[in-house]
Formats: sequence, C-alpha cells, structure tokens
Amino acid sequence: MDKWNETVNIDDDVYILGDVSWHNVTKTIGLLNNLNGNKHLVVGNHDKKFLKNRDFREQFVEVTNYKEIALDDREKMVLYYVIIRSPVLIIIIMVGIIYMVMYIIALNGK
Repeated sequence: MDKWNETVNIDDDVYILGDVSWHNVTKTIGLLNNLNGNKHLVVGNHDKKFLKNRDFREQFVEVTNYKEIALDDREKMVLYYVIIRSPVLIIIIMVGIIYMVMYIIALNGK
C-alpha cells in the first residue's frame, strides 16, 4: 500500500483490471479506501459478488466491463474479457496491464 501511495497521487486516474481482491468485501473496501487515486474498475469475473455491495461500488469513480483510454494521441485499450465456450470450457483472459502501467507513468511525468 505504501508503494502504491508513493507512486499514485490523490488525483491520478488508476485503472484496476479486474479481480480486485481475494479478501472478503469488508477488508477489500478498507484496503481500497486507503489507496490514492481515482480508481476505475474494469470488472473481472471474480468481482461480480463484490459489485452487489454499494460501499464497494462507491470506491470507484467508474465501474465498466470494457474501457478504452487515449494516450499519446493513440488509442489504447484496457481490457479484461472472459470468453467461455461450451461444451469444452475455453477461457481467454486478456489484460491490458502494460497500458495501465504506461498510463500511470505518463500521469506522473516519469
């Protein structure tokens, strides 16, 4: 948490790409509440239960299933997407972590 708050300023936008926490919702809310930044959640498949909790949802300025952001005049995609295909269960998870890190670095001017 200290490293996060050293890197992320209070008014920075941070995109959290799904599966926020393995803790219970109460502990997760406490952790999120102590993290700097305007938190945007791109929903992961393990976030569904937490999203039923109003206090959890209020930790984020935005909750969405898909998000695109612009950086350096080019479009960047932040994506957490699960595809389940039957009868053979195929799960494809694509996470735009590189773009999230680039965005945070760009916001901090480093």
